[in-house]
Amino acid sequence: MKDKQPPKSYISELEKKIKRLEQEKEILNRAIDIADEQFDTEIIKKYFPLSLKTSKEQRNEDNLLSE
Repeated sequence: MKDKQPPKSYISELEKKIKRLEQEKEILNRAIDIADEQFDTEIIKKYFPLSLKTSKEQRNEDNLLSE
């Protein structure tokens, strides 16, 4: 069985992970903005609704599993 971490340690790890993911997201968003400018596209408008749908489906699945 896995050893449990103290709550403060676990929270600290999660906060670090959130910070890293937010930084990665910012980098990806900047890359998308640059690509949109260079190639005269609208990637966010085209694909963002699809990612929202996927996120909602995943949350629904997670909710069903936790019940």
